Amino acid sequence: MSSMRLLTWGTGLALVCLACSSNDASEPPAPSPGGNGGSGPTSSSSSSGGGFLDAGVDAGNPALLDCGISATVANPWIQTEFDGVPDFTGDFTKRTAVELPRRIHDASVTQGKYGFDLKDEVEPIDPRVALVNVNIHDLTSPDAYGASFQTAGAPGAKIYLSNVYLEPNWPAWVSYDTTNYDGMVLDNSEEIFAEDLTVKNWNADTAADVKSKHAQFVCLRTEGNGHRTLRFWNVGPHYLVKSSVNNGTGALVWMKTCTGARIHIYDSTFNGAPQLPADKISCEDGGEPEIVYLTTDPRTTGEMHPMFSSR
Repeated sequence: MSSMRLLTWGTGLALVCLACSSNDASEPPAPSPGGNGGSGPTSSSSSSGGGFLDAGVDAGNPALLDCGISATVANPWIQTEFDGVPDFTGDFTKRTAVELPRRIHDASVTQGKYGFDLKDEVEPIDPRVALVNVNIHDLTSPDAYGASFQTAGAPGAKIYLSNVYLEPNWPAWVSYDTTNYDGMVLDNSEEIFAEDLTVKNWNADTAADVKSKHAQFVCLRTEGNGHRTLRFWNVGPHYLVKSSVNNGTGALVWMKTCTGARIHIYDSTFNGAPQLPADKISCEDGGEPEIVYLTTDPRTTGEMHPMFSSR
């Protein structure tokens, strides 16, 4: 039987389990799964850490609780924080380099090995990027590597996603030597905050190769199978809120270091189940991460990034 204990986390009561099995009869029921609607858009300075105080949170705001809202209501925090940052928009049919800082919006990429190749090479160094209403799909690669976007050329990248649809349609996973493809690969990044993100038909190594210290996903939806859906290289804490993570053949979550790692989960499903099955967690160090099932939406407690409560 998996070990667990009750903790008070923020303002809500949370169930903590160490790699809990979803069929443990002693587990109390998790919150019922929420909707994760929305589809891919058509083409046509933040804090770091686990606590983000936002005194302006309105827990009664319906927009705060709905998936798909970013398709019709722009994110005010991104608009404010990226005011004056150069825009980048358009439809592209090859690997496209983008110098940061940048607000990439109403844009699409297809056919490249990497859709957007994010770089921060020109002074002054400012590795911030927002992707808003972006569609990256049907990529091609002459070798074993590729992703919808990558951050290897932008050390310390701080990434903000709102209404982003990734469908690279990579070949099915075989091995690192032949199919080391990802939905997105975040080498050298500092943190990622994403709302209404869909990663579909990634098929190969991972839907999201997250080397960021902190990752917070609200209304993340992954579809399709492959080697590992979410790949976390750092202990976090990471957040999955009102999300749907799926993979019928491989791990749902892989972590380089599970010992001391923590994932906070609220109102999410994993292959349709309300809890993350222990046999769908892969730990390179052989440890056990803490999986914290929250009973209060963390967007209303001040513990998540303010972009998620700015509407």
